[in-house]
Amino acid sequence: MKNLSILTFFFLFSAASFAQQPQLIDKISAVVGNEIILHSDVEISALQVTEGATPSTEIRCQSLEDLLFQKLLVNQARIDSLEVSEVEIQATIQRRLDYFISIFGSIEEFEKWYGKSVPEWRDEFHDPIEEQLLARNAQQQLMGAVSITPGEVNDFFDKLPKDSLPLMSEQVQYSRISMDPKVADQERQSTIQFLDSIRVMLISGKSSMTSQAAKWSEDPGSKFGGGCYPMQQKGTFVPPYEEAVFTTPIGSYSEVFESEYGFHFVYVKNRQGNQYEACHILRIPKVDVAALDRSRNRLDSIGTLIKADSLSFKVAVSKFSTDEETRNQEGRVINPETGGTSFDINAISDPNILLTLNTLKVGGISEPIRITKKDGSQAWVIFRLDKRIPAHKANLKDDYLIFKDQAEANKQQEVLLDWVAKQVQKTYVQIDEDFTPCTFQFDWSTAKGTQSH
Repeated sequence: MKNLSILTFFFLFSAASFAQQPQLIDKISAVVGNEIILHSDVEISALQVTEGATPSTEIRCQSLEDLLFQKLLVNQARIDSLEVSEVEIQATIQRRLDYFISIFGSIEEFEKWYGKSVPEWRDEFHDPIEEQLLARNAQQQLMGAVSITPGEVNDFFDKLPKDSLPLMSEQVQYSRISMDPKVADQERQSTIQFLDSIRVMLISGKSSMTSQAAKWSEDPGSKFGGGCYPMQQKGTFVPPYEEAVFTTPIGSYSEVFESEYGFHFVYVKNRQGNQYEACHILRIPKVDVAALDRSRNRLDSIGTLIKADSLSFKVAVSKFSTDEETRNQEGRVINPETGGTSFDINAISDPNILLTLNTLKVGGISEPIRITKKDGSQAWVIFRLDKRIPAHKANLKDDYLIFKDQAEANKQQEVLLDWVAKQVQKTYVQIDEDFTPCTFQFDWSTAKGTQSH
């Protein structure tokens, strides 16, 4: 168990490979509390590691200990009465099925390769998926109590060999003011009427969501799937969308509504508690060229005032920026990968933004540039370069968040290892004599009630 983590079993390659191996009558290889590990579980896990080749004794031992760890978490989850809803299990199964079908190209090819029907595959996956989710919940509950102080981060950094600190690429911190052009009222009404005509057509049965979503929806994530998303937890999508989902009867279509992404209507397929499955068609009202030009000219004037010190950047953000992401943080752009404000210059994928930042001095204000937002709409933006950190050897001042994440991960690992060591002392564990030659990271044989052979 070189790195303790919840195993993610995909089973496809493993199960098919295992089926081609000489078969033994299945038996119990280990018991952890009230949970059992079958010989076939160990073999499938080991074959996944070896990609179908005959596993060595060492690989089988490693696979067994990984399973012992997962079963220990599952056993704890049941003791703590942690639960996984059937909706979550089915949603997880569906996501994996969608992934596999995308690889094979069709359900038929998937079933042909796997040798079983999709319903049979779903049935086989049910219990293993439930256990994985239970183990995940138990681990998250354990890790949720772990926090780290600045002093612990300092101690972690001080113990690192200074000659092994990595070289960091150039980083930048920057802010922005965005200005979205306003959509004309006539265009808004036209979009609403167009969507409503599609909705009426669907209600009357003259067409289907599959064909209409593929033809008209501007949501790339769902348009070729009938406009549908699999079962979701409430809070996943924007409030107007979920308000429509939870106020529309199951099997019905909502009225057309507006969100930050545009105009939609939803079809509610299923709803259970705070989870739901729905489909939608999204249309984004178009902005005419004149409105775009007006936004650029206005933002250019704002930039001129900032450069002349007649208007502060902070006030300009508060008064004029239409960017909800940055307006409440004085325009500062947050790196979603780290939660901090620094960006590796090589990781900025938009060439326009990269070129703009590379030409600015610290404190400099850019000319307006046009960008395409996540929803596909256009906006004008001016940037301010707040800080440029040259390529350097990693240090605590410039790279604090990196070392904080590392220190926190180490502490979580220590807590997890300590928890496992304590749990094996008081949990019934029995391991089959076939695994007597194994050398484990933990002494499972000393667990309370153990009758290892």
